[in-house]
Amino acid sequence: MSTPTLTDDRRPQLQAAYSQLARVIHSVSPDELRLPTPCTEWDVAGLVDHAVFASRRAAALADGRADTVESEHLDRDAAVLAVRAAAADAAARWTDANVARVTTMPWGVDYRGSQLVDMYLMELVTHTWDLAHAVGRGAMLDDELAEAAFVAGRPLAPPEYRGDPADGMPFAPEVDADDGRGAYDRLAAFLGRNPA
Repeated sequence: MSTPTLTDDRRPQLQAAYSQLARVIHSVSPDELRLPTPCTEWDVAGLVDHAVFASRRAAALADGRADTVESEHLDRDAAVLAVRAAAADAAARWTDANVARVTTMPWGVDYRGSQLVDMYLMELVTHTWDLAHAVGRGAMLDDELAEAAFVAGRPLAPPEYRGDPADGMPFAPEVDADDGRGAYDRLAAFLGRNPA
């Protein structure tokens, strides 16, 4: 697979994605933690933990420290603080030089920093949709972020990266979505979720 080429700088959208994620996590009540989510491997509590991990990894990748990030379980308030701290870390670390540098990811593909920003913009925005969908907070979501994540993510989820997650594939097959659906539903369908 050739390395995708993206030139847009979406660091501001990544920061907005962190803020949106923190707001949605903060809205989760204790009685919603065991609800199922569109990510079938996680309930709400597990998805919050994964979103915190992804938030930290998005910052650590700026200078190649992704392997230093570990997953942990946090309560809601600690998770919100962790996402906000990761946002500050990302803002400091994603310098112009780091956006331009190339990193080889564990699966052997080289990405420029700008592409990793796009990758984690898509990741954070999509998991925020998963979480909001699970707990009925869709009204909290910013459609412009979904549009940015969709544009950013399309080159990063090619057919050869799609299949059964149980087989280690990073993306499920794309689901057909009606063009009249909103930006989040189209993003979710693109990444293999059922928008309904």
